Amino acid sequence: MKMSKLCRKLMPRAHNGEDRGFCTRKFGHSGGNCGNDTCPGCGIKIKATIYSIVPWGARKRCRPCRRDWLRKAYNQKPLNKQNSGSHHTFPCGCSGFLPTENKSNWFASTTGNKHWGCRVTQLLCSSQASARKHGQRPIDKNISHKLIRKMMAKSLCWRCKKPLLWIMGKNTTPHLHHNHITGEVYGFTHPHCNLKALEREVDELRNEIYRLRQRVEVPRNK
Repeated sequence: MKMSKLCRKLMPRAHNGEDRGFCTRKFGHSGGNCGNDTCPGCGIKIKATIYSIVPWGARKRCRPCRRDWLRKAYNQKPLNKQNSGSHHTFPCGCSGFLPTENKSNWFASTTGNKHWGCRVTQLLCSSQASARKHGQRPIDKNISHKLIRKMMAKSLCWRCKKPLLWIMGKNTTPHLHHNHITGEVYGFTHPHCNLKALEREVDELRNEIYRLRQRVEVPRNK
């Protein structure tokens, strides 16, 4: 049986500089470019190729290089995967370690099924919902997350000045206290301290109004 000769032309190097060897197609082959089942991106031997569902530029590439090529071609960002207990960066820019299992911590709050969301984002959304319900002014949703994170780092309650621990749970998770009239953010407090915050603010405003009235009131006996 007569064996056909191979092209044996030197293949261009891969994009990362790796040597791709020689062309293994038949001598005088048609189709233009040489080939030897190596990836033009990284130079490794390709086990399987996909022709029907990817553009021509992504064919004949290994799976990782094909994925990177398609992301670049369609201007897509890499998947932001979440792994419990590992370091993670949310789209908002907040970075930290995710909790183990399906739990919450100071950095992230669970959304169920081993998925988490930024705790600052959750706090701001809760403030918006509570403000609509009670007719108050919420925290500005565009406030810097870095500012809120700095407040989280403080170890004392903003109101009682006692140690503040980030223990997740009902009546234990610290609350972000803000002015319900101006929207100004003060800091984190114990849950029981935050319950009294609005009442104290109302009392302070009433006292201030009383003092102002006393100043402008005209004496009755002159």
